[in-house]
Amino acid sequence: MRCISLNLLLAYYGAVDITPIARHLDAAGFSPNIDSASSYAMLIEKLKEEAPDIALIHQSLLPIALETPEQLREAAAATPILVLAATDAPGLDDLIEALGASGYVTEEEMVSPRLLSGMIGNIMERQALLAEKRDLEERRQQSERLLALGELAGGMAHDLNNNIAAILLSLQLLARNIRDDKLLAEIRSIEQAANDAAETIRRVRDEMEKRARRLFTEIDIDQVVMDVVAAAERHAASEAKVTGKEIRFATRLGQVPLIKGSASELREALTNVIRNAVEAIPEAGEVSVETQLKGGRVIISVSDTGVGIPEAIQDRIFDAFFTTKGSPGHGLGLNIVSGIVQRHDGQIALESAPGLGTTLSLSLPAIGISEEQARPRSSGTPGGKVLILEEAQTAHALRGAIAAAGYKVDYVSDGEDAIRAFVRSKHDIVITGFGMAGLGGCDIIKAIKAIDHTVYCILLTKWDATPSEQAVKDAAVDMVIEKPFDLDHLIHLISAAFLHRVISAGLNPRAGRQQAGSNGQRSQVPFSHPSQDQRTAVAG
Repeated sequence: MRCISLNLLLAYYGAVDITPIARHLDAAGFSPNIDSASSYAMLIEKLKEEAPDIALIHQSLLPIALETPEQLREAAAATPILVLAATDAPGLDDLIEALGASGYVTEEEMVSPRLLSGMIGNIMERQALLAEKRDLEERRQQSERLLALGELAGGMAHDLNNNIAAILLSLQLLARNIRDDKLLAEIRSIEQAANDAAETIRRVRDEMEKRARRLFTEIDIDQVVMDVVAAAERHAASEAKVTGKEIRFATRLGQVPLIKGSASELREALTNVIRNAVEAIPEAGEVSVETQLKGGRVIISVSDTGVGIPEAIQDRIFDAFFTTKGSPGHGLGLNIVSGIVQRHDGQIALESAPGLGTTLSLSLPAIGISEEQARPRSSGTPGGKVLILEEAQTAHALRGAIAAAGYKVDYVSDGEDAIRAFVRSKHDIVITGFGMAGLGGCDIIKAIKAIDHTVYCILLTKWDATPSEQAVKDAAVDMVIEKPFDLDHLIHLISAAFLHRVISAGLNPRAGRQQAGSNGQRSQVPFSHPSQDQRTAVAG
């Protein structure tokens, strides 16, 4: 027979012999350590000090306990209460509920080892599950706080990086008009200090990326899904014993290719998504998880039959500290999911409507899917029209420098305005930031390329906001450049792109940048690729 250690606090009005109760518990398979309280005040004191496994309170103390039930519930916050009743009296259930007790056992039932073992065993099992849940929740919250601090530090580095980029562009532009050697030397000194600051931020960025990617390996995402769903099923089954909420799980695995990443991070992301799906279901429902390969990317979709998300807040659900759960929620779960997906060069899509449930899809690049683009390039001379869509600080310096190089420059601050401006003026070169409000940089380029595929498009990125290779390919981006960058080199790229556009138009106005050579193959004009020191990433 099993022998389970049990710390029991027996509360009885007046003196009581604990020997019979100890004998009953021993017969039921427990090794009891029994303490007693002969008054209500002593009961409250020992509950606070000792936190026993179970408090067995005789009904003789119920009248006093019912005068201050909040006091008993507070003292027994970590201890389940079982009432020892003389008989199965009417109205006892209401008293149990008022006290927040787990149930009651009659004196007749105390002599039945099977009944006593089952009742106390169920109470202890439920307490163990609740304790495990509290521990997991505390660890999850601690992890979320640390990740949120990391996101905050990344945001600060991003802002500093943007400011330094604007300073460097302005200094380089200013230096073009200075003829005083002493003053020019001072400007170069300031420029060097700004470059050193940018390099410090870059080292911090590189270290953060190394830490995030140091455990990246080839991952079977179907196996990750099976592991997370199995854990979610166990957790839901345990919760159902307490809350009665029945959740069904379904998986549809597409035998997708391997991906590159951190299995632990992806498990955490998927666990958070499934947890949100479960919490969105009020009483009973289904959570389904599906994997598929689509367009060279592995798609993991989590769908629920819950209450859905109102359209008014769908844009905010990935924001840090945004929650619709009230005090129990911390608003970091989906924000962390977003950060993990970004570190894996992934994307998130949401489909939801009130009353119709929600589907959240994670899109990750598959291993072995070619992302290369072959785009011929050339060097050239100034001229033509340039459209800039960037943050104000960067755009101001760019506009002046590019105009000084002999180009006509238009500046807009909105993606829709950029498309309208391009339709009006048919620019030769388009420069846009990646993380613009409204339409993103890749979407803007894709729309402009649909109007004229020959236009040369440059995408400026930030170290903490970089498009995936697939997004760059889909939008047909010609060049991706990370800020801060060298202004002279950017002017060189613009000149080379414009000259190639002119040459291509002269040979065949409708052929764009890729021309058919005499052998029927596409001819390519040599292009000077940027150096690593200039921190410029070539898209293809």
